Amino acid sequence: MGLVNRVVAPPTLEASALKWAGEIAASPREGLAATKEIVAAIRAGTKGREPEAYGAALRTSEAARARIKAFSAKRRE
Repeated sequence: MGLVNRVVAPPTLEASALKWAGEIAASPREGLAATKEIVAAIRAGTKGREPEAYGAALRTSEAARARIKAFSAKRRE
């Protein structure tokens, strides 16, 4: 499976990679873990978790519910 998020010029590759790594590191752990699980299942050729299970996994913690609430509030502004 090939995924391309963005293409950058060779001179900016390291800075771009570090910036992107920082954004990923700042992301919620639950979401990263669930995404990694789905990608691993796809690469292994298995079905993986259904979208509903993925969504449920991201809503189970209090922190996740707070992020969803904050996101929803920001969209209404």
